[in-house]
Amino acid sequence: MENKENKTNIEVVARARSLPISHKRATEVARMIKGKNVDKAIKELELVLTGKIAVPYKRYMKDVPHRKGKKIAAGRYPRKTASYFIMLINSLKKNADAQGLNGNNLLITKAITCKGALRWHYGRKRGVRIKNTHLEIYGVESEVTKK
Repeated sequence: MENKENKTNIEVVARARSLPISHKRATEVARMIKGKNVDKAIKELELVLTGKIAVPYKRYMKDVPHRKGKKIAAGRYPRKTASYFIMLINSLKKNADAQGLNGNNLLITKAITCKGALRWHYGRKRGVRIKNTHLEIYGVESEVTKK
């Protein structure tokens, strides 16, 4: 059993279910923020919202244009997805504070996206599929070294 007094390897989790965002875009944003500090991830996602930084597309990049001057081959600006990720990262920070950890020193270790349940929007002629995605972000408190 794990000792509860040892707070060095406590993992903090934030989950969101059935969000109305695309699974493909969420996968690319999750790949972008994985392994980063929460404050740095939020800053980069806010720059995506303003259109200054593009999210590099590595897997789902069919017909995705190159971005000039960004040092990435293909990318887009998924603003709706970035806003949901910002809310989830803020929730992760608050969960860490509730567990007695420092929320500003969190390192995102895992960012998992899964397809949600398939729903159909009712329409007169034919239904329209609604996109759903489940998100999970895991964080661990990291040691900050100042030079």
